[in-house]
Amino acid sequence: MIDEIDSFIGVAQLWMCDEFGHMNRRFYAAMFDDATLVVLRFLDVDDRQDSLGWADVRTETDFRAEVTAGTILKIRSSVTKIGRSSVTIRHVMTNSSNGETAAVESCVSVRFNLQRRESSELGAAIVTRAELLFAA
Repeated sequence: MIDEIDSFIGVAQLWMCDEFGHMNRRFYAAMFDDATLVVLRFLDVDDRQDSLGWADVRTETDFRAEVTAGTILKIRSSVTKIGRSSVTIRHVMTNSSNGETAAVESCVSVRFNLQRRESSELGAAIVTRAELLFAA
């Protein structure tokens, strides 16, 4: 069991900061989105099926500490829930310099049939991979 994976590393750039000197939430969203894509790629190693994809249907972010320009950020991700057609992913963003948690996000992603425009069962292979990242 792996429990969690490194899903993102990056730097808060000056242009990402607002007039108060903090990284704007739109950039947190982008970093968490990149982390989600890494997790989904880990889960869905055989994603060559043109008719299937993923749709994020819910996100919730808790901002815990300031992020300023130059901060090196790392996101580690795990799966907290496995449903019939969805997974809930937990992302923890930390400041690499001091280990402080900057933000935590929960994201529900649904396996989606792109032709029928409806949810699709995860399938055994995805469930098996999700269980590797399961953290209760």
